[in-house]
Amino acid sequence: MRFLATFPLLFFFIYAPFIRLLGVTVYLPYFVVVVLSVFGILSIFKSLRLAKLVMLPLMALLILLGYAFISSFFHGIFDRDFYYSVFSGFFILIAGCGLSSIYDKTYGESSTSNLTWHLFYSGVLHSIIMMLVFFSDTVASLLYSVIPLTEKGQYFVDMGIRSPGLTSGGGDSLSGLHALFAILGFYMLLRRWEDLKLAEVVFVIIGIYLVLASLALSARTGYVIIVGLTFCLLLVLIAVSMERFSFRYLTKGFFAFLFFCVFSFLSFGEFLSFLGEERAYKRSAELVINYRESGEASMGSVSALKGMYFLPVSGLDLIWGTGDLGRNVDAGFLASDVGYVRALHGYGIVGLILMYVPFVLIGLAILSSHRVGSEAVVLFLCAAAILAMNLKTFYFWGLRDIFKVFSIYLFVGCGVGLSSVLHVIGRLRKTSG
Repeated sequence: MRFLATFPLLFFFIYAPFIRLLGVTVYLPYFVVVVLSVFGILSIFKSLRLAKLVMLPLMALLILLGYAFISSFFHGIFDRDFYYSVFSGFFILIAGCGLSSIYDKTYGESSTSNLTWHLFYSGVLHSIIMMLVFFSDTVASLLYSVIPLTEKGQYFVDMGIRSPGLTSGGGDSLSGLHALFAILGFYMLLRRWEDLKLAEVVFVIIGIYLVLASLALSARTGYVIIVGLTFCLLLVLIAVSMERFSFRYLTKGFFAFLFFCVFSFLSFGEFLSFLGEERAYKRSAELVINYRESGEASMGSVSALKGMYFLPVSGLDLIWGTGDLGRNVDAGFLASDVGYVRALHGYGIVGLILMYVPFVLIGLAILSSHRVGSEAVVLFLCAAAILAMNLKTFYFWGLRDIFKVFSIYLFVGCGVGLSSVLHVIGRLRKTSG
């Protein structure tokens, strides 16, 4: 019963689609965020400690918003999408706080464990939806008759290249999220291996396979995130986790997981080829196909990415930015998708620091600790994923999925994740003083 009271809220917080019925668009993602924000505000009023914790990330966003406004004022450029991203970040933080409070009240001390399992289940469920949509034209036509797709999302569906699932376009955001969920499933399997029944272990392994396979139906960014987060999880479990796994156990587990990732990638690719889905197969398995044909492991997107790393020409623009992130119709197009490059051009080194250093500090604080719980471990993985995503695409606060997971784990367990980080930072300040 508790599952039915909490899982739907979590699932729709992450995946709620826009819905169009009889020509009227229902903004379901906004509705869910607003409802959960009410719970968040009530929780903040009831807990002074939680109120103090919430103020820290909110102040960071407020400072960034103020800096962006000053930059826009002096340059005469108003980047609407960026302001929307920062502004929505306020509500997502409060909504994440509200959802974490609901889990705390419902599950008590086991709230983090249940939350992590539920996030993994949500990834499995959405992966199944993605596959149903991809392999069944009937399901796709029914679903997308009520869920509006972006122009790019519609193109991917028509061409049989990607499956957006419940999202409007899929892409890097969806791919990165599912990569994170695959890692969370593996993490929970490591933690609970001895407690799970054989049927439960089999279910989790099948779930991980489905989530990994779904990466072939979204952007390939998820493959890179999987590799990066796997080593990040190994690092944090060896260095700082309260759950002291033996090095031998971790080594065996991680080699098994990497082998399973390769198996999932190759087997699902061959399955796509067998079913005649050649476009999806050639796109998802481009690295393998190029290696077979030319002996060189290469991908077109990686080659294109090499030319997307460049600095602003002006020294002042490098420091302060231009107020434009390169997608403003009036100011012109910046020929780079890389998040750090666009941030540098838009708001300079100062803006880049305000955007991403908080995530770096969270990661460093966790790694500087000797004992942190699962809340901080997942928080570290979220921060690492966000920083890694920006090597490929601009990824910042807004209706972006990994940030929603990040916002929940800041406050679950009455802010245990963030509290452990602040404790480490305070200890380091005393040591340096």
